[in-house]
Amino acid sequence: MKVVHVVIGKANPATTMNGVNVAVDAYARALHRAGLEIEVWGIAGNPRTNLPRPEYPIRFFRHHHGWPARLDPALVACLGEVDRPGTVFHLYGGFLPTLAALARRLRSPYFVMPQGIYSEVCLRRRWGLKWLYFHLAEKRMLRRSRGLLLVQEGELSPRLARSLAQVPRHVVPNGADRPRGVPALRPAWPEKRPTVWGYCGRILNAQKGVDQLVRCFLAFRRERPSEEHVLSLVGDGPDLAAIRRRHSAACGEGLIEIHGSLFGEAKLAHLARMDYFVHLSRWEGIPTACLEAAALGIPLLVTPGTNLADDVVRFRAGIAAEGDDAAVVRAMHRLALADRRALAAGCKRLVDEKYNWQKSSQRLIQVYREALRP
Repeated sequence: MKVVHVVIGKANPATTMNGVNVAVDAYARALHRAGLEIEVWGIAGNPRTNLPRPEYPIRFFRHHHGWPARLDPALVACLGEVDRPGTVFHLYGGFLPTLAALARRLRSPYFVMPQGIYSEVCLRRRWGLKWLYFHLAEKRMLRRSRGLLLVQEGELSPRLARSLAQVPRHVVPNGADRPRGVPALRPAWPEKRPTVWGYCGRILNAQKGVDQLVRCFLAFRRERPSEEHVLSLVGDGPDLAAIRRRHSAACGEGLIEIHGSLFGEAKLAHLARMDYFVHLSRWEGIPTACLEAAALGIPLLVTPGTNLADDVVRFRAGIAAEGDDAAVVRAMHRLALADRRALAAGCKRLVDEKYNWQKSSQRLIQVYREALRP
């Protein structure tokens, strides 16, 4: 069996905050180590790259924007070599004309992993164009597929689910690796000063709610004047400059630390300083930064928009809060008073039992093999 993972972009988790790239790389590594013949194809605006080669084979092709899509001739030639019996294609994303054009040429079975793009909240943005494109191209691509690979049960919008009732669905959650050599739990508050509340990801207010996180943290801190608390923001994005300007005084006082984009060991080192990890997303697939924090034993505060709220509560890995400011501030107070050691144990269970790249990869292998059966 040969498996080809196809992504728009370069699938490089070392210098990007894109969760899809993290998922592609994690699955490719896990499947390669499991003994599968695996390739990753990155379709990018600039197919040339000086990125360090990963442990699995990776090829790059030129991405031609627009619709109807035009495939790179090198990609078409490569399909002639690879699209043969015994091969499975795994396509990442949705509403991408290039993927639809590629799928039309495939004779091998293929699966589509939308990574949250088919959720109800995502569909509301530019709904008219998406609905038109869905009926012109996307629906046919999905109906010809061997199934949708969803990161969580409720990912698919009810509107799309009705049109895709005959398309098989397989739930394959995102995961995290438990880092070696990193302590699972820092000293419990109040032994450690100050208490660090953290966020890691894109600084994008409309989706990630970073502006709300800053507001709620400052309100929470005002209500606990005798304690030392710091908010650590790791990441970059279009709204970072506005946050710096609006909260320049708090940044100057050291109440808010802004570290910019960090990757690899530098990112893990900053995550490991955090006592609590907060993610107030309005919509997501599943944010990988939350899982990385949980793998370090850091209790979580999440909103339903992360699609992790139910599991965080079920595994006792933190607290879920509704989206309004008052609810978030109340949740921060509850988290500050909770038993962090018990919550850290819940984080370990969350990652070991459900959000685990190895377990999800084994599920993928099972799904691939079923697709190749006569």
